Amino acid sequence: MKKLVLLLFVACVTLSANAQFYVGGSTVLWYNGDTEMTTFSLLPEVGYVMNDKWSFGTEIGFEHGSVLVDDFGFATAMKANSVIVGPYARFTYFKKGMVGLFVDGGLDYAFTKIKDGNSSHGVQLGLKPGIALGLNDRLSLVAKFGFVGFRHDYMPGGEFYSGGGFGFTGNDLSLGFYVSF
Repeated sequence: MKKLVLLLFVACVTLSANAQFYVGGSTVLWYNGDTEMTTFSLLPEVGYVMNDKWSFGTEIGFEHGSVLVDDFGFATAMKANSVIVGPYARFTYFKKGMVGLFVDGGLDYAFTKIKDGNSSHGVQLGLKPGIALGLNDRLSLVAKFGFVGFRHDYMPGGEFYSGGGFGFTGNDLSLGFYVSF
């Protein structure tokens, strides 16, 4: 038993020798002129860098906006608020100088409450490509653009989505930063 505990301790120390934590987040502000809807998201993030290729983290955030609700064939814009929790694994597949290209694989859960309406529980499972610009040893700018995967009653940018596929729209764009320590 002592040998097993010692082995686990040595493994943890070895894995954390190169690891570092990061905090940061991203925000989304999107106005759709066709529907005259504005969406605002604030997604704080915390993560753990295992090595040059792999990181693990989670987003916990809030989104406010209007959603299109279909009432018997008529779409109506209604105010809505969402709470979002999204753990992910990040794979960095290219790193050269200050530029890193990555893909996040994650499972996001969203609880959405529509004003004067029902609430909804939504999920999305998929991949989000992104780019990180390391400004120095501690600060990075990050952008994610697009989504490939599956969504069920998930509300990014004002519309409920269910089904699978890919999207590279302004609703799938987020800009943020990370501070490593």
